[in-house]
Amino acid sequence: MSDLIVNQTAIHASGYSWNDIRCCYHVIERVEQPLENYDMNADSVIRYSSECHPIHNSKQRITEEFIRVYCTSTTVPLFDDVVYRELFAFPQIDKQALRRISSSKEKSQSSAIGSPPNVVIIGIDTNSRLNSRRRFKKTVDALKEMGAIEMFGYTKVGENTFPNTVAFLTGMDTKEMQPLCFLSDEDPQDDCPYVWKDFAIAGYLTATVEDVPYATGFNYLKTGFLRKPCDFYLRPFLLGVMMQPREHVWFAKCVGRYYIEELLLKYMRDMLEVGSNSSTPVFIHTWFTLMTHHCINSARFRDKFISNFLETVNKTNTLLVFMSDHGDRYEKHRWAGMKISYQPCGYTCHLSLGKSSPVGTNLSKRIHED
Repeated sequence: MSDLIVNQTAIHASGYSWNDIRCCYHVIERVEQPLENYDMNADSVIRYSSECHPIHNSKQRITEEFIRVYCTSTTVPLFDDVVYRELFAFPQIDKQALRRISSSKEKSQSSAIGSPPNVVIIGIDTNSRLNSRRRFKKTVDALKEMGAIEMFGYTKVGENTFPNTVAFLTGMDTKEMQPLCFLSDEDPQDDCPYVWKDFAIAGYLTATVEDVPYATGFNYLKTGFLRKPCDFYLRPFLLGVMMQPREHVWFAKCVGRYYIEELLLKYMRDMLEVGSNSSTPVFIHTWFTLMTHHCINSARFRDKFISNFLETVNKTNTLLVFMSDHGDRYEKHRWAGMKISYQPCGYTCHLSLGKSSPVGTNLSKRIHED
């Protein structure tokens, strides 16, 4: 459960009092199609609840994952005008996940191994190794300070996001995966052996988070998932965002006062906090498309978001991977040479180990050897 807190200072600064407005929230709900009768929109159907749940207090307990808050004026001449509109995402642990992690904790209580680390994968679409050094300077500096190991031999295995994501998350290429679970783009990927399933069995809370729901690696020209693939799945929320007025057709740059990247990173911090509060490790796979896909120079303006996030996880027991799928594939950037396209960025580090520890030293040696 989470708390929605009303900023009384902001209300008064806007010329209202708490008695001058009426607030409520709609729930953003994922609509699931039958397993025996689905189409390629199965992972893309949502609805807003018909009821707008009233917010009576300045601190409201929220049990839902995704909500849209409305506040309207109760005074003339602006009676019933919308004076505030915002969407919120709260990581909530459902009953099934609670049972699973409780069972895992019971099995591991007798183990002499310490607390398993969180695993956080930050993926940036269309981001070569050289582009990272040029346009993610603060992030790369933060990674080096944390003792991150740069994977110099890391290269792409496919042309676009999906084959490279499959390889990273399953250890197979798409041709190997097809007979197992994915014969065609119309087939759902629920049965595919993505690594978050192994982490779930090991007692982790799991998440996959992407910023552009119309162009995600799992869903672009594909069915995606018939059922929620992870404990935390932000896709329904972002589809709700896309139903709001926006400047662009296929993506949203902002959600209320946040850049979309800020919101995703905040959601990731919230997930790590939920895991910490429940003494449960968290696996997070997140993918940012908007930062660099259409304009590699825009990365400069998002660099601080990633570096600030790294500072928040630097002191936690976390295995961090900062990576991409490929470099630039379009237009004049290809003139720089094929190496730009074939060599995406890749860094990894264990924040509780570092290079100074025996395990960290061995990890560094093995990665450089590979």
